Order: sequence, then structure tokens, then C-alpha cells
Amino acid sequence: MRFKIKVEYDGTDFYGWQVQKGLRTVQGVLDEVTKKILDAKGLLQGASRTDRGVHALGQVAHFDAPYRFFKERFGDDLGKLKKAINALLPKDVCVKDIEIVSNKFHSRRSAKAKLYRYTILLERSPLYRRYGWEIYFGINYKLFYKMCKDTVGERDFTPFSPLPEGNGVINIEKCWAEKKGNKLYLYFYAKRFLNKLVRSLVGQMVYHASRNDPDAYKRALENGPDAIIIAPPQGLCLMEVYY
Repeated sequence: MRFKIKVEYDGTDFYGWQVQKGLRTVQGVLDEVTKKILDAKGLLQGASRTDRGVHALGQVAHFDAPYRFFKERFGDDLGKLKKAINALLPKDVCVKDIEIVSNKFHSRRSAKAKLYRYTILLERSPLYRRYGWEIYFGINYKLFYKMCKDTVGERDFTPFSPLPEGNGVINIEKCWAEKKGNKLYLYFYAKRFLNKLVRSLVGQMVYHASRNDPDAYKRALENGPDAIIIAPPQGLCLMEVYY
């Protein structure tokens, strides 16, 4: 029997999503708990391998477990199962939703699109600094609206990724900026992304915005950047995975 879960986590104290020997990871914590509660088989799989320090409001994962354990221990009650899992999880990760799906479902391969949000703090904020990139040198946030529009489209993003895997041609279907108070949110929507691609694009945007030269960002998109600039991880959050 296959279970699909939606997960929220604060990535600050995790070494990313993917299991790493001797390190605390989100995948590792969830896998340990589901095995303890339901005798889950194999390794729990996630939709996105978020990096160390990256957060998620809508990560999706799946795992397989024998139906008899679910029936005997929880009486087919998914609400009870969710409460049991969350009772054993640490406070920086939580299962928000759980459902039974077809064995053909795969959290990563079945995904049709993902939405990431990057948060820029336009002034110092001790309260939110764990969840955004503090930029308080008078950057013109309005330049990001144009740069986001320029980002939309299909192109080879290999030059922007420090560790590209597979085909580097990515179609970023939507990209937009939204300012709320002292926070500037940058959204990126695509079927898939290369390693650290969103943080790399944000790094380029901030670099060129600090020089009041958004056209240079457009040239970097067309010709490749002079150097890869990776924005800090704490500003990035996986918002939703679409199926």
C-alpha cells in the first residue's frame, strides 16, 4: 500500500532533504518514523531534494507499507495515522496531509510542476533572518519585476547550475515578484529545476539590481553568467508540488 504525504519543515537545522550517513536530514527523519509506526518498506521518496537550510511548506513524499499494519494499528483511519507520525517527528518537521494513492504514483516522477518562493528582506530583521536574505543596502526592488518577466521561457540553464544533472533545458513557465511590507517574494514555477538553479537566478538578480542594470541580467540569461552567484539557502522555500 502506498501513502502520499505533504510535509512542512524548517530546513535550518537539517542537512537538506536527502539521506546522508551520520547527518540529520528530512528524508532520514521521516523514513525512520514511518518504519517505526508502519513497518514501511524501502526508502521514503520525496518530490524535491532541497538543499541544506532550504525550507518547505508543500514538499510531497511517498512510502510503502503493509496494509495489515495500517488496518491493525489505525483501523483504516488516516487521521489517527497522521497524528501518530507527527507525535514522533521533531518540532521542525510536520506531516500536513496524508492519503492513500495508487502504487503507480511517484512523488518525483509523477509531478507536473513545482513552485518555489525566494524571500528577500529589504531591511534587517532579527525575527525573519532565518527565512530570508537580508539586503539592506538600498536596492531598487522594482527592478525585480522586469527581471522576473525576463526569466520566463525555455532555455538551457546549465551555465547557472554548479552541478547540473541531465538535460539543462528548462521551461520556467511563470516567474513573478511580489512585495509585502519589508519582504520581496520571488516566485519560480516549472516542471523541474536544476541543482541550485533558483538560488543561482536570485543571486544574479540581486547582483545586477545592486548595479541598477537589469538588462545585464537579461544578457546573462541569453549568453550565460560571467560567474555563478548562489543566494543563501534560508530564503528559499518549496511552496507546492503539482500533480
